Amino acid sequence: MDRPENASAAPCASPSAIPARSSARATAWKLTVLRVQNMRIDFLFPSIFLAASALPALKGNALTPPAGCTAFLTVQSRSCIVTHYWRCEGEPTGQKWSLMMDETGPVALHRTDAEFRWLETYRLKDQLREILITPEEDPASLSELLETGTDSASFSQEIRFSGRQIGIDRITGFDRLTGESIEIDGETLLRTEFAYSVSNSAGMGSYEVSGRQFVSPRLRIFFGGIETREDQYGKRTDDYSPVEFSFPGEEGFLANTPKYDCGATLSALPQRNAMKEQDHEL
Repeated sequence: MDRPENASAAPCASPSAIPARSSARATAWKLTVLRVQNMRIDFLFPSIFLAASALPALKGNALTPPAGCTAFLTVQSRSCIVTHYWRCEGEPTGQKWSLMMDETGPVALHRTDAEFRWLETYRLKDQLREILITPEEDPASLSELLETGTDSASFSQEIRFSGRQIGIDRITGFDRLTGESIEIDGETLLRTEFAYSVSNSAGMGSYEVSGRQFVSPRLRIFFGGIETREDQYGKRTDDYSPVEFSFPGEEGFLANTPKYDCGATLSALPQRNAMKEQDHEL
């Protein structure tokens, strides 16, 4: 399944367990990300550590992948989202990175493997890092989904802020092929249905998300769809379905600006300091 930030919800009223941010903490977190991953992606971050009223645009209208990495896909989706995908030299076969952006700039940086296990996520606006705890009780397996039509998963993620653990997420659920398919810009996508529950060890909130998404057998990537999230504050349904695929050399490839459903209101992607949300990508 695509990740939890793709299942938005109204902000919770409960106080966050995340410490208040300061410019010093933001800078330290940024440097940690760059050092841990050894990637020159600092060009992504300046706007994220400024007040919303002072958000600058990224230079130009095109993203440049980190050194040693090759971008292979840009996806324009509903709900004002554009996502870029790349692979890096020296990393395991099938491992890939994705950067999700809304109309304010970068939102989340994800690392997944060939089975679409959620290895690592950086919540750029909330300064959170989510790390898969291994071994998993029941690892997510895209291969099993494609071979049998269904896949269950049960695993945990460590949640870190400013280098320290602030909680652990417990995630359980399933993905199932519906037998339907669509084609977008020549790419065949299989329709899926899914349901996942997320609970947090630090009392940061629990929720359930379900709906229908899409998966590309060739690219081994899940994409969002019509998804419903429910927690103690209510229920919300949003549409994150892909609309356009752009490959290298095609118009729109690596373009920074989302195109669909953008407007006066900012993207509804939840932020973890406003609520405990989580993202296949819950």
